[in-house]
Amino acid sequence: MMRLFLLAATVAGLTATAPARAADPVVDFATSDAEMQAAVARATDSLDLFLRHALDAQSRSVPDAGVKVIVPIDDTLAEVIWVAPFARTGQSFFGYLQNEPEHMEGYQVGDSIRFGQDQIADWYLSRDGKVFGNFTTRVMLPHLSEEDRAWLSEMLSDQPIPSDW
Repeated sequence: MMRLFLLAATVAGLTATAPARAADPVVDFATSDAEMQAAVARATDSLDLFLRHALDAQSRSVPDAGVKVIVPIDDTLAEVIWVAPFARTGQSFFGYLQNEPEHMEGYQVGDSIRFGQDQIADWYLSRDGKVFGNFTTRVMLPHLSEEDRAWLSEMLSDQPIPSDW
């Protein structure tokens, strides 16, 4: 059982107007954290709906869409990291690390990884100047610096799921 999630809160690069960030804020959460568990459950409950809107006819992600993937490091640690762009390939997914990994030895931003749908913990889609999804990021906001909280809050949509879905 994983005891720790390392969550990058960034949504940098998700919109054309989002400023580039040198470092992403990272917050540690125990897997037993009820609020984070609820956020992951809401994200995964809406994942099929998201994928219907985020994958094109060739099963590739549309621009400004990504997923947050749980990557087990060992028996007690997992890194949770944004992946974009991504594509469905048969029963699995393939994509590129969007953040600098903290614990994935030998990996860096831009490296490719394969993962299963069961490893997806969150998703995002940028639309009309706002970023939807980011259920886990919304939980992380109170734990971030005032600057990071303001920067992220400005980009996030009021509701995580678009009203016309």
